[in-house]
Amino acid sequence: MCWIGRCYYNGFGVKEDDTKAFEWFERASGCGHAEATYYLAGCYVEGLGVEKNIVKSLELYVKAAELGEKGAAYELGIIYHCGRCGVAVNKTEALKWYRVAVELGDTFVQGAVTKLEAELATA
Repeated sequence: MCWIGRCYYNGFGVKEDDTKAFEWFERASGCGHAEATYYLAGCYVEGLGVEKNIVKSLELYVKAAELGEKGAAYELGIIYHCGRCGVAVNKTEALKWYRVAVELGDTFVQGAVTKLEAELATA
């Protein structure tokens, strides 16, 4: 279901259709699919196939991270680090989510963890 959603989102083999992509991501997310939940959160952030809903998107990013989606954990780190999605900058919370991303296997984020740990240690 997630892959069908991605096909509609990207126009792979079908006409690009944000509404259908959203519907397929929602179905897969309802079955506990981490990646689909991550994409669904992005739909709510951007208003793709659904009305924008930042609160819902944050809930879904957390759910996706809890399901093991490292991209969602990284995204939450960015949201808190930069103060996106109407969230106040919170570097401690950002560090928490960056660490989760690393624990889930996102080795790229380790640099951000190290830098933010040093920054918070001197603050």
